[in-house]
Amino acid sequence: MPAHSGGTDPVPPEHTFRRDIQGLRAIAVVLVVLDHAGVSYLAGGYIGVDVFFVISGFLITGWILRGSEKARRVRFRAFYVARARRILPAAALTLVATTIASRYLLNPVRALSTFHDAIWAAFFAANVHFAQVGTNYFSSGAPPSPLQNFWSLAVEEQFYVAWPAVLMITLFVLRRAPLRFDRLYRRLFVVRHEVDRAAIRRLVVILGVVIVASLVWSVHDTANDPTGAYFSTLTRAWELGVGALIAVCTPFLSRPPEWIKASASWVGLSGVLGAAVWFNAGTPFPGYAALLPVSATALIVVGGLNGPGPSRRGAAAFLNLRPLRCVGDVSYSFYLWHWPVLVIAMEYEGHKLSVPTNLLLLAGAFGLSVFTYKVYEDPLHRKDFRIVVGHARSHGRRWLGLILWPLSVLTVLFVAEVCLQSVQSELSAKETLSSTPGEATTTSTSATPGVAATTTTSSMAVEPATTSPSGALPVLPPDSYTNAVAASISPERLRETVPNGLSPPFQDLTGTTASLGTCIADATPQSTTSEVCHLGAVKAKRTLVVFGDSHAAMWMTPLAAFGSATGWDIVPMIKEGCSAPGWSSAYNNCDIWYHWAVSQIMQIRPSAIIFSSSYSNIPKTNPDGDNGLVAAMASEVKVLLDLSPQVIVFEDVPGLGQNPVDCLLARGATLGSCTFPLSSALVSEDTNIYQVVTEGGGAFLQTIPWFCAENQCPTVIGDTISYVDQNHVSNTYATELAKPLATGLDAVLK
Repeated sequence: MPAHSGGTDPVPPEHTFRRDIQGLRAIAVVLVVLDHAGVSYLAGGYIGVDVFFVISGFLITGWILRGSEKARRVRFRAFYVARARRILPAAALTLVATTIASRYLLNPVRALSTFHDAIWAAFFAANVHFAQVGTNYFSSGAPPSPLQNFWSLAVEEQFYVAWPAVLMITLFVLRRAPLRFDRLYRRLFVVRHEVDRAAIRRLVVILGVVIVASLVWSVHDTANDPTGAYFSTLTRAWELGVGALIAVCTPFLSRPPEWIKASASWVGLSGVLGAAVWFNAGTPFPGYAALLPVSATALIVVGGLNGPGPSRRGAAAFLNLRPLRCVGDVSYSFYLWHWPVLVIAMEYEGHKLSVPTNLLLLAGAFGLSVFTYKVYEDPLHRKDFRIVVGHARSHGRRWLGLILWPLSVLTVLFVAEVCLQSVQSELSAKETLSSTPGEATTTSTSATPGVAATTTTSSMAVEPATTSPSGALPVLPPDSYTNAVAASISPERLRETVPNGLSPPFQDLTGTTASLGTCIADATPQSTTSEVCHLGAVKAKRTLVVFGDSHAAMWMTPLAAFGSATGWDIVPMIKEGCSAPGWSSAYNNCDIWYHWAVSQIMQIRPSAIIFSSSYSNIPKTNPDGDNGLVAAMASEVKVLLDLSPQVIVFEDVPGLGQNPVDCLLARGATLGSCTFPLSSALVSEDTNIYQVVTEGGGAFLQTIPWFCAENQCPTVIGDTISYVDQNHVSNTYATELAKPLATGLDAVLK
């Protein structure tokens, strides 16, 4: 996950430039970028963000308190001017450049998404935005945004906005002096004066309460909403608070002997590097795991505090090395540039890039960072404005820095809007029906657009199926729908470029899923129940429960239509990402939901149950060495038959080799390049499932003939995009399959 190098100014509590902190920034940003490049032994490099949060809390708190000593008040304007000068120029430049690059290098749908991301990032709310996007189950397979790294910058900016006011109120409560902190500062922070231990204790207690509360919430939220927790300011606030606590306790923490601080700093550096090696994408984070990098960073910061003299034996001796300090100087720019460079290159090529290629891209991003820092960022810091050991001067332009806030936002908004209008015009043109010979038949007014291109005079009725030898899957007779699939893989059709006028439109494709709201449980761990909804016929005498995961939800639109037409009450019992025990991850509390759903079905006493689920998470073999899928299905059919006299198992749909949006809008794409082979393993699995379901007393409904023919599965069938992502049927195509689905259900329901 993205992390950033922070935007804090190098002004430590000792009133001297902390070179070791610059070196620590370099370590953190290198860990982050190598993780993003795919270096396998640094899969936990994302902990770099936690390193920067601690640094930010430490430096910013010291900066505010030192400024209050000189001005005898909290210098809000100087603080926000300093933040604006430090962060906004480089951030705005990156947002504008990434927006423009996305317009010309990404496909229109991904570019459009990036423009919206840029607007959220400009308002420093990217973490809120990406948390919302990340909790969308059907967005999980989409490529990352080129601006996703701005989430951590948003967390820091939200801290910068709130922390000065919080600190002012805290100190006011402690000393009853709302704008005069010079005495308090001297008593708290200047070692040569007597330290007011009682005041420090009170401030430490307040900070401790904040840190503990945020940490407890981080642990809780990570367990219940891992995506939201990762991006949340509340789950990260304790990390910034740890840095602030170090600043408050500086007089005491700088007093231990040099050998103790030196040892602590080396332990801390080992902890940071160890976390980057030990952790990986599967580590629940932040939660408890964040304690290691945060504590390790705190040890490094404390180990570099000046007591009698600077440590010559601690980790600072390594972190002070000039190459590290040089990387630390450009770490902010490097962080801003590296992620867009990696992601845009990957999406432009249409596949993940190798580690060597990513390292070359990082080398280019680093060169761009150095250029940006030397030519653009650093001159803006120094011209008319200078940070000098705890105070700011603006030389007659006292409000110039504050103007940067609205100016940068307006610049990003303007560029994003221009690019947005351009892309929307391009997408609108793609909605217009093509007049090329291969697409002329898509203008039919048939009620089933996906079949319109291949409409035949054959009857819609399905002839009795014949069973192939050896108990294999039944061979279904052709109908208009299977004929449409066959026509979509003809050699002439596969040679065609991707036509305009496809349904649903590209920009709407990711949203074409059945809208079930609270009638289903989402994929988050805390969602273990749902509203029991009654769809289908208004006054139904029979109830049909639809049970399973998102692969059951994608059939709900035609199933509801079937219920309305035939007098069935349709009740969904669905949780995204979850199905029967052992079929899905326990991390999302799937077992809890499953037992709740079974208890609800027992109360409903349905006349029939439809079971539909992905098979991808089922172990290939069970502990007894038997076929895991067959054993799991046999067990589940038995359970469901105890709940209802009729059980219909839907055949799982085949997956595509690439996301439809990325495939169909790729450079030089043809309908053939977006047609993928049918997995022989899936066919074998379905044969086994058919046998175990029918032998167990259930019925099996085939679906693959509606998607594949001759072992080829086209993304576009007729004029309809059949999938919303690599594994889920688009609601448009599912709706078009209402007739064959109803025919199949009529044949098996009693």
